[in-house]
Amino acid sequence: MSLLTPVPIPQLVDSDVVKLHFFANGGNLIQTEAGTPLQKSLDRLTSNTNVAVGFGVALRTPGARLEINYCVPVYGQNSNLNDRKLYVGIGFDFL
Repeated sequence: MSLLTPVPIPQLVDSDVVKLHFFANGGNLIQTEAGTPLQKSLDRLTSNTNVAVGFGVALRTPGARLEINYCVPVYGQNSNLNDRKLYVGIGFDFL
């Protein structure tokens, strides 16, 4: 889930280019094999779900979106990064 909203002080930045970004992410990846019962796959999928929330700034450029976010992991596996800190993300527009 993601919410983009204009910066509340429009005199500082162009609100068409820079937006505030609030988000909540959740998900998981599992490996399944042919013949695995659906219920077993669903149990594995939901038992190790990672969840994070955060906020930041999204900058729209021609062809890409740059994000600088403060991320707070709510739940995660031990093998994942579980630190509260700034993360930078780049999203490319392929279409």
